[in-house]
Amino acid sequence: MGVPSKLQKLKDQEKVVSQLRAAIKAGTFPDLLGTVGELESQKVRLEELVARRGEELRSFRVHPQYQEYQEQANVLQSAIRQLNQENATDGAMLSFYQESLVQERPPEADSLSEVYREAGIAWPAAVRKRLEDVQAFHDRVIVNRRAFLETETSRLTRAIAQRTVEIRKRSDERADLLSVLNTHGALAEYTEMQRLQSEGIAKLSAVNQRIANLKRIDEVKSQTRIEREQLQILARSLYEERRAGRERAISLFNGFSQALYSRPGELIVDVVEGGYRFNVEIERQDSQGVEQMKVFCYDLTLATLWAARRATPGFLLHDSTIFADVDERQKAHALELAARTAGEQGFQYICCLNSDGIPQEDFSEGFSLQPYVRIELTDEGENGGLLGIRY
Repeated sequence: MGVPSKLQKLKDQEKVVSQLRAAIKAGTFPDLLGTVGELESQKVRLEELVARRGEELRSFRVHPQYQEYQEQANVLQSAIRQLNQENATDGAMLSFYQESLVQERPPEADSLSEVYREAGIAWPAAVRKRLEDVQAFHDRVIVNRRAFLETETSRLTRAIAQRTVEIRKRSDERADLLSVLNTHGALAEYTEMQRLQSEGIAKLSAVNQRIANLKRIDEVKSQTRIEREQLQILARSLYEERRAGRERAISLFNGFSQALYSRPGELIVDVVEGGYRFNVEIERQDSQGVEQMKVFCYDLTLATLWAARRATPGFLLHDSTIFADVDERQKAHALELAARTAGEQGFQYICCLNSDGIPQEDFSEGFSLQPYVRIELTDEGENGGLLGIRY
C-alpha cells in the first residue's frame, strides 16, 4: 500500500473518530459520556462498595426464626410502651394522693368558739351541742378520707412496682431477641443484599467497559496522529527520492500544454498534510475548454509515464465530452498530439467523437484522422449499433 493510500486510510479513521466523538457529545451514545478521570473516580467508589458488600455477604448469617423473633420483639416493645404509659398515669395519681395526705388536717375544735367569745357573744347550750355533732362527723370524714388515700397510695405503689418488674422482664426478653437479630439476618434481607451486590458488580463492569472504550478512542486518535506524522515524513522522503520521475512528469505536461497553446503550462506536485497534492495550470483563461485540456494533458502525461512500465493498461480512453467546449483549433492540435505521442510511446489512444465534431479544416497539412478510425456507428442500418444500441 502506497503513502497516499495509507494517508487516505488514516484520514478515514480520523473522520470516524471525529464523528464518534461528536455523537458522544450529542448524547447519541450515553454509555460513552464523561471523561476517563470522571469514570475512574466512579470506578474507585464502586470497587469499594462492591468489596464492602461482598464482605457483608460473606459474614452474613441467616436465622431460620428471624421473622418470628422480629415479631416477638415488636410485641414486647408494644407491651413495654403500654406498661410505661400505665405507670405514668398511676404515678401522677399517686403523687396527687400523697400530696392530699400531707395537706389533709382536721380543723381545731375550739377555733369557732374562740371567735364568738372574742366577739362577746355567748354560746347557747343547744348551739354548742350541734357544733360538737358537726365536729364529730367531720372527724369521721377525715378519718375515712385518710384511710381511702392510704389504701389508694398503697395500691398504686404496688401496681407501679409490679409493672416496673414486668417492664424489666420484658425489656430483658426483648434485649435477648435484638441480640440475635443484630448478629443474624433474614433470608429476604440476604437476598436483597445479593441483588444489590449484583447491581454493583454490573455497574462496575459497565464503568470498566466505558473506560476501556474511551481509552481506545483516545489511543486510536493518538496512534493515527503518530502514523500521520510518520507517513508525512515518508512522503517527503519519497518526494525527494522520486525527483527524477516528478521532473519527467512536469516536463511532459509542460510540453503537451505548449503544443496546444504555444505556452507551457504547469504541473504542480506538493507534499501537504493529507499526502500529495496535484494541480495543473495553463495560462489561457480566455480560451474555451481550457479546463478540459488540463485533464487531457494530465491524462496524456500519465499514459506516457505508464507506457514505460511493464504493468500498464496500454491505452488511454476519452469520451467526446473531453472536447465539448474546446476550440476547433485546440481540438485538432490535441488529436494530432495524442496520435503522435501514442505512436512514439507505444500505447493506444481511443477517443469517441461525433462525426460533426471532427475539426477537418483545422488539422495540420498532411494529417488525416481517417487512418485512425476503427469503427463507425450509425442509425442507417442494423449493423450501425453497438451492443444492441442504435445511434
